[in-house]
Order: sequence, then C-alpha cells, then structure tokens
Amino acid sequence: MLPDSAGSRPPGDPGAVEELARTVRRAAGRLTAIDIADVGTWRGYGAEQATGLLRGAGTGLSTVADDLRALAATLDRAADELRRDQRAWDKRAADRRTRHAADA
Repeated sequence: MLPDSAGSRPPGDPGAVEELARTVRRAAGRLTAIDIADVGTWRGYGAEQATGLLRGAGTGLSTVADDLRALAATLDRAADELRRDQRAWDKRAADRRTRHAADA
C-alpha cells in the first residue's frame, strides 16, 4: 500500500519485525524441545496422574508452538511487505524530486 505523493513514508523497521519473528520461532523451538512425558523412574498412582497431566500439557504446548511458528511466518511476510512498500515509496519520492528539479 503506497501513500499518495503527499503521504508519509510507511513507518516501521522491517529488521525489527524480522528479529521478532526469530524470537518467536526460538520460543516455539524451546516449547517443542521439552520432554514432557518423562517422570524418570517414579512409579505409582501419583506418577500416572502426573504423566497424564504432562501429556496433556505437551499437547497444549505443541499447539502453542504451532501457533507461534504461524505467527513468525506472518511476521516475516509483514516485514517483506513493509520493506517493499518503503522501497517503492523511496523510489516514488526520488522520482518526484527528480521531476521537481527538472521543472525548476
């Protein structure tokens, strides 16, 4: 989305958005790296209860990790779009300056 000739340059820092995407992706990786179902050598009713709860948490963490990866992909696309918009705006602004200088 480019502004008109009187508009402002699209605000934002594509690099910062990409860094946020990397941070979100790392968080997703940490969530999936957790060995949720391992209670070691603990046995008995408490261990069974804990294992069941841990497995449920693992499923939840997997879902959250998937959501975080989807968010990171969205952020990457947004950074690309912002960068394209800024470059296009910069080109239009340079073209306007060139035309203005030629008319002067």
